[in-house]
Amino acid sequence: MSLTCGICGTKVEPAPGAAIAATDICPGCSLRVRHRAVHAWMAATGVDPTRAGTTLACNCLPAEQKFLFPSIHRLVNFDIRPLPYVDAVMDIHDMGRIEDASVDTFIALHVFNHVEDDGRALAEVARVLKPGGIAVLTIPFREGSPTTADADPLETYGSESRERYGVADYRTYGRGDFRDLLLAHGFGVEEFGFRDPLVARPETVFIGRKRA
Repeated sequence: MSLTCGICGTKVEPAPGAAIAATDICPGCSLRVRHRAVHAWMAATGVDPTRAGTTLACNCLPAEQKFLFPSIHRLVNFDIRPLPYVDAVMDIHDMGRIEDASVDTFIALHVFNHVEDDGRALAEVARVLKPGGIAVLTIPFREGSPTTADADPLETYGSESRERYGVADYRTYGRGDFRDLLLAHGFGVEEFGFRDPLVARPETVFIGRKRA
């Protein structure tokens, strides 16, 4: 029986002898569990926070823009690395070029685990969001476990990214730890739980709303 990507509708065959796909990457849209979770949250709530106002996103991939946020109103896409599809090269720890309370929506999907000082970065997100603005966030986490440092910080991006840009695999979160971190930086927090139909993996979307 084929499995279906909730974003693009592509049918995916299970791996031989299994009930799930061999990888979470959809062959149709190239998006992953975290993206399908955000799509499911938007479908369940009827909310697409990118349809109006200004969205500031950290490393919003071209496939995300095409398939996940196709109706985005105004996007400012940034990364600390000079990637070809970003609008600005900027450090999430210091987004000084973005004015206080000027952003309606902030998006960072599996970003904060690659950020050295996640508390400082969240303080910057809170600064640039308007009162009532929202941050749509996903992170790798372990249910029922505390946040732990990753064994190999170079696994995803290698030594050059860490040495030149400070981008590395710093941690895997405890789910409750990340919620507490958001609360500590002035966000009201909602959580949307999701189980992926392709690989049967759980995911949580954290929606942080900046308190007025």
